[in-house]
Amino acid sequence: MDIFYEETHTLIDEMRQHLSVLSQEPETSNETICSSNKPFELSQDTVPDQHSAFRRLFRCAHIIRSSSRSVGLDGLEKVTGALEKIFYKLGDERFVITAEVVSLLSESVEACRKLLNEEEIVGHKELLDRLNGILQPCGG
Repeated sequence: MDIFYEETHTLIDEMRQHLSVLSQEPETSNETICSSNKPFELSQDTVPDQHSAFRRLFRCAHIIRSSSRSVGLDGLEKVTGALEKIFYKLGDERFVITAEVVSLLSESVEACRKLLNEEEIVGHKELLDRLNGILQPCGG
């Protein structure tokens, strides 16, 4: 269990770092993504970094979901399962990434940290509903 906790904390920290790529100001806009609910497009200069971040975010969520299932942390498994589906869809052209989506993803990663530390999560079901709601326009 010690190895599980250590590795999962590392993966959650990595997810936080990759989400910061999504929170950075797009070069084609005067607004930061965190201050706008408007969809943004990836500039040619940032596409490789962001696509790499999407792939790694998916992989981290997948590893945490699988590991959580094996040690019986159901709440963590459910949240990372929803995140895994979202990160998989991030490359889909129908998936619109907004500041609201980035904020929800960041909130969810923080919830994962709390669930790992067995802290109480207020609104756990609501968080899952909001995550699953992101996927609806994509047929997810």
